[in-house]
Amino acid sequence: MNWNLQGGAPGAAALKGGVTAPRFGRLGWYVRRKLLVPFLRRSQSPEYSARGVALGLLIGMTPTLGLHLLLVLAVWAIAGKFFPQRKFSLLVAMAWTCVMNPLTAAPLYYLFFVTGRLMLGGGEAVQAYGTLSQYGLPMLVGCIPWAMLMAFAGYRWSLWFVTARRSRRTLRTQTATR
Repeated sequence: MNWNLQGGAPGAAALKGGVTAPRFGRLGWYVRRKLLVPFLRRSQSPEYSARGVALGLLIGMTPTLGLHLLLVLAVWAIAGKFFPQRKFSLLVAMAWTCVMNPLTAAPLYYLFFVTGRLMLGGGEAVQAYGTLSQYGLPMLVGCIPWAMLMAFAGYRWSLWFVTARRSRRTLRTQTATR
């Protein structure tokens, strides 16, 4: 298939300026334009965005699929009221909860379950249809170390990423003005 910018591809969508892109290319462009660019050009401190990543990963790595966005919104409201010096990016936190989605839920739930069983010391066999305490409690306990580890790693990585990106951008603008 010919993917040139003039003709485009079958099912291509027209972007601004007459440029065409494949169907999912437009989605990628939109995500980059609306989520990634504002994240990188944000005027707040790098810690503001890093706290959003950490909270999003902390809540996203819990077995509460379907409640993640509501939990982030609740924490954002509580943090804004009681801890105004520790605010975080709501949009970034909500985006990072997507680590838990219908495609990743089953493997992560199994990982949480196995980790929780090890932490609780349960070595007996599990019945095919058990009670909530047989499955729910080990998953809830097992998600805690993974959520904390991912939140810490996400905070450190995003803090480094945003700081490095901003320093490269300022260096590039300084050399361009000379």
